Amino acid sequence: MGKLDADGQPPRAFSAARILERGMDELMGACRFVLADGEVSEFEAKSLLDMLTANDELRSRWPADRLYMRLHEMLIDRVLDVEEQAELLLVLRDLIGHAGAPGMGSVVLSTPLPLCSPQPEVNFAAHRFCLTGKFIYGTRKQCQAEVLSRGGELHENPTQATSYLVVGS
Repeated sequence: MGKLDADGQPPRAFSAARILERGMDELMGACRFVLADGEVSEFEAKSLLDMLTANDELRSRWPADRLYMRLHEMLIDRVLDVEEQAELLLVLRDLIGHAGAPGMGSVVLSTPLPLCSPQPEVNFAAHRFCLTGKFIYGTRKQCQAEVLSRGGELHENPTQATSYLVVGS
């Protein structure tokens, strides 16, 4: 089994990735729960913000970092007004890839992240790209050829060196 700490547990670094993945899964589940009635209340928004505030590691990772920033901006005055509620509803739907109205056969789609609008400019030259899913543009090979023709590099699996993770449906 490997080295254990003084309490007989695996070192934190051993389980950090698993803990982070579980935290991200819990965040996505909380977002789905908030969206279940098709509305976002101030209490629900504050609860999501509290969840992210309490978890430094999760809050520092994409896409949780973007959601934290947006929630923080909306709740800086400790009030979620009607316009912010509508915007947050869209942000959460985009985050989890949710389309359609609740109870009307909603469909889960790939998410149109990033959460920032307008979307950032993509710099291809000397940047690393990892592609996953199916693309409206064309086959994976066609998309890879476009990245290469624009000076980007391709990688099969995302790593910390990945500049852009391109997610299809």
